[in-house]
Amino acid sequence: MKKEPEKELHQPLVEAMERYLQEGVYPLHTPGHKGGRGMAEPLRSLLGDAALKMDVSLMAELDDIHAPSGCIAAAQQAAAELYGSDAAFLAVNGTTGAIHAMLMTALRPGDKVLVPRNSHRSVAGGLILVDAVPVYAAPPYLPEWGLQGQLTPDQAAQAFGRHPDLKAVVLTSPNYFGMAADVRAIADIAHAHGAVLLVDEAHGPHLGFHGGLPPSALQCGADMAAQSTHKLLGAMTQCSLLHVRGERIDLRHAADVMSLLTTTSPNYLLMGSLDAARAQLAADGRGMMSRALAAADRLRESLTGLAGLRVLWEADVAGRAGVTALDRTKVTLHLDRTDVTGIELGGRLREAGLAVELVDPRHVLFLVTYADAGAEWPAVCGRIRGVLEALPAWQGAAAAVPAAAAPALPLTEAVLPLRQVFYGTTEPVPLDRAAGRICGETVSFYPPGIPVVLPGERFTEPIIAWCKARKAAGLPVSGPADTTLATVRVLREPRDGAR
Repeated sequence: MKKEPEKELHQPLVEAMERYLQEGVYPLHTPGHKGGRGMAEPLRSLLGDAALKMDVSLMAELDDIHAPSGCIAAAQQAAAELYGSDAAFLAVNGTTGAIHAMLMTALRPGDKVLVPRNSHRSVAGGLILVDAVPVYAAPPYLPEWGLQGQLTPDQAAQAFGRHPDLKAVVLTSPNYFGMAADVRAIADIAHAHGAVLLVDEAHGPHLGFHGGLPPSALQCGADMAAQSTHKLLGAMTQCSLLHVRGERIDLRHAADVMSLLTTTSPNYLLMGSLDAARAQLAADGRGMMSRALAAADRLRESLTGLAGLRVLWEADVAGRAGVTALDRTKVTLHLDRTDVTGIELGGRLREAGLAVELVDPRHVLFLVTYADAGAEWPAVCGRIRGVLEALPAWQGAAAAVPAAAAPALPLTEAVLPLRQVFYGTTEPVPLDRAAGRICGETVSFYPPGIPVVLPGERFTEPIIAWCKARKAAGLPVSGPADTTLATVRVLREPRDGAR
C-alpha cells in the first residue's frame, strides 16, 4: 500500500524552521544581518528574504545539535532508520569533518590502522588529530585505464598477518570514478581480527536504493560510514552524514567526538537541506536512482564509439584490481588515443557552457544524478558529443601517453609520524632540491585530493618528477603553502653543531 505523500516527506527539522519563520519573530540575537535586513546587495536579493530569515541561531524550538532532543534528534533518527545505522549525525563540515570524527571515534593515540595509499587527504588529517599510526597499502593499478583500483581482501589479510595489532581498516568505496571495493569481504577480515571497518563513502550516499548500483557500505558490514549527501543527492554543498553501528563502536563516544568537532553555530539551512534530502530519498529513492542510471546510460551510450575515445563500463573493471562493481552514474572518458588532454577537453566543454566534475591529463569525469533526468538532458548529451566530435587530431591508434598519466603514483617512504611532523618546524626548499628531505606538508592535486606525499614521508626523485609533470599539465595543487610548487615545506634539519 502506498504511503501518503505527507507522511513520506515528513521533514522534522525543515518543518520546525518553517514554523519559526511563519511566527515572524523579530531577531534580537545572532546572526548580525538580522534576517537579511543588514545583508549587502546583491547577495541579499540573490538569496531572497525567506532563505535569509531562516539563517537563524540556536533557538530552543530549533533544538541543539550538541544535545539534540527535538527536531534535530528526529532528523538524525530518520536518517539512521533510512540507511540502517544505529546512529546518524548531521555533519556540517562536509565529509572531511565526518571522516575526522570517524577516525577519532574508532581509534586511540598510537593505534595502527590500515590505509590505502590513495585515500583522500582528509584521512591524513584525521590521523594527525588522533595520533594514529597508518599502515599503508597500495591498491592495484589498472594501467590501460590509468586508474587506481581498490584495496583487495588479500591485501587486507596480508596486512593483518604482518600487523596483528591493527585496530581498523579504512576504505574509500566507491572511489571518485565509481569503482566499488569488496567491502563485505574486507569487513569480515577486519572483524575476524577484532578490528573495525571505516568507509569513506563520500561518493556513495545514493547506494543501496537500487539493484543497478553497488550495495552500500552499511549493507556490507561497515562499522562506520561517512557520506557526502551533497555530492549526489539533494543537500546543499558542505552537507554530509556520519553513520555508526553500535556493535563495535561506542555510540556515546561517537556523539562526543562529533560535538567536539562541530561548530556551536551550525547553519540551519545546511542542516535543513540534509533533512530534506533524506526525506526525498525515503519517499522515492528507487525512482530517483532509476532516473539517474537512465540519464547516465544515455550519456555513456552517446559517447561510446567516438574515434580515439574510450568510455569506462562496468565490464572493464569489475573483478579486477579489487573492484567488484561500478557506479554507473559516474561516466569516465579516457583520452589515451587522442592528442587532446583531459584538461584541454574540460576547457573546451566549459567554453560550450558545460562544467565537468574532474579532469586530469588522460581523463574527463561526468557526474550524473537524478536531477539530470529532465527535459534538457538529451540536448545536453548532444552538446557534449558535439564538442567531442569537433576536436581535432582524433587518432585511431594509441597516441603517446604523457609520462604523468601512464605510471601509478610513485610510493615513498614514511620516516616520521604524521603528528610529529605536523607540530615540527619546517622550512621551504625548491622542489628540485627536495629529494631526500622529509616532507612537512600534504601535497595533492585536486580533484580527487589524493595525497602524492604526506608529512613525514621522504621526497624522492620519482615523486618530484611526478609532481612537476602534473603541475605542468595544468592540474590545480592542493595542500602545500606554495601552490605553484616552486617550493615545498620540509622538516628543518639540525644545523652543524646544533643540539
